[in-house]
Amino acid sequence: MSFIQRFLTLIIYVVVLCIELYVYVGVQKMFEAMRLYRGQLPVELTYVRDYTLCWATVWNFMLQIFFLSLAILDEISRLLNLPSGLQKLLGKSRAYIFSSLVFPGSALVVFTFWSIWAVDRELIFPKVMDTFFPAWLNHVLHTFILIPLAIEILLPKTDNFIKFKSAAPTLLFYSGIYQVLYFSIYLRDGVWLYPVYKALNIPQIFLFNLLQMFLILGFQYLGISLQNTKMKKTEVGRKKVK
Repeated sequence: MSFIQRFLTLIIYVVVLCIELYVYVGVQKMFEAMRLYRGQLPVELTYVRDYTLCWATVWNFMLQIFFLSLAILDEISRLLNLPSGLQKLLGKSRAYIFSSLVFPGSALVVFTFWSIWAVDRELIFPKVMDTFFPAWLNHVLHTFILIPLAIEILLPKTDNFIKFKSAAPTLLFYSGIYQVLYFSIYLRDGVWLYPVYKALNIPQIFLFNLLQMFLILGFQYLGISLQNTKMKKTEVGRKKVK
């Protein structure tokens, strides 16, 4: 990329990161407001208060903040022409984290959330949540997160292409850790964080989670494929295509 392209990319990512950090701070303040609330909270809100860091949306949002910070450091290292070793480390880390976790995780959050919402919002984000979570915050957490994906996919790319077979194990490990956490909460406390699980029996829960696993791997494959189409435009890529 040219200097101007990199500088504009840096500015855009800084703006997006500032928005997400502002929202993250706002979310923490809302969690604190729930803890200090002296009235009787609906059960759905007590789950939000008591299991703050156990929601897939929160995991994904923190992962996006980490990725954006990494992308900004990568752009700065290239703009300032810092040591090539540092540039390579930041570039490879940025590409791998995006393809292995950020793209598939964010795509799954958006797709699953709004698909279930379209059927019945009470199964994913009950109306009582609006008491503390305004609509704009809901959209930042479950829609705005597509913007970094679109930016990264649209940026020109000449190196650090990721293979699906090297990224999939990381995603499966990450997803497995969350699944263990999610089901351990139910086994220990009898709490389903997402109401949709209350509407499913055991076989349906198994199939639902299996579907989620196939979806997230599918999104990962899609993201990697979109990135790797840029390989054809590089000298090495043209030789590989031949």
